[in-house]
Amino acid sequence: MKRVINGKTYDTQTAESLCDGAANLAFVDFRDLYEHLYRSPKGQYFVAGCGGPMTKYKQWSGRHRYGWGEGLTLVTELEAKRYVENFGTPEEFEAAFTTTEG
Repeated sequence: MKRVINGKTYDTQTAESLCDGAANLAFVDFRDLYEHLYRSPKGQYFVAGCGGPMTKYKQWSGRHRYGWGEGLTLVTELEAKRYVENFGTPEEFEAAFTTTEG
C-alpha cells in the first residue's frame, strides 16, 4: 500500500515491517481487521491495514452500504511502542526499539 500524507509518500513495500496487529477473525466477519506497524526509511512510524465494514477502515460502497476498505495512519514513536507492546512479542519490541551502540 502506498499513500501520500502531508506531501510525503509512505509505502509498505519500502518500509521496515515491525509488528502484525491483525484481529484475524473470519474473512466474512464485518469486524475482521488486518494491520501492520511499519517504520519508513526516514524513521516515521505508521500503521497500514484493511478491514471490514464494522472497522475504522470501512469505505462507502454506495446505496447506504459500507464495505471493506484500507488505510494508512501515521503514529508517534510512543504510539508505535504501545502498539508492539499490545500486539507483538518481546523479541519484536527489542528488534524495533533497542539500538546497539558500539
